[in-house]
Amino acid sequence: MSKSRGQTAIEELFILMILVVGAIVIIPNYIENDAKNLAIVNIRDVAKRACDYINMGVIVDDPTHEPLNAIIENSTSEKCYLERIEINEGDMNISVRVKVKFPRNISEAVREFMIRALEERGFKYNGTLIYNGIGIEVEVEG
Repeated sequence: MSKSRGQTAIEELFILMILVVGAIVIIPNYIENDAKNLAIVNIRDVAKRACDYINMGVIVDDPTHEPLNAIIENSTSEKCYLERIEINEGDMNISVRVKVKFPRNISEAVREFMIRALEERGFKYNGTLIYNGIGIEVEVEG
């Protein structure tokens, strides 16, 4: 009786060990991919918000929206469109190219707005955006 209990305990420990090792192997990859996906979702949302804000035409007096306010002040009925977002992923970095369509070049204002809005969402900025250890380069055309 004692021998079978010992064997059952060893079998249970072996199964538990397999589960723990599996979790150790799978979870870090899942967290890294999840961080990249969250970063991409936030970048897309902030890029879309930039054009939505310009198109709304209502000025909000805060530091985040300040780069876009001059565009609204100098615009009549011009519309901004988010034409495309290109994303290239590396191991620990993401390169993002945002293309906005507007009658004049507003790329610097949109980029500055995006950086400020992403900082409010927990991204760090020191020349390059950082989110959970992932470096993010943002380029805006238009």
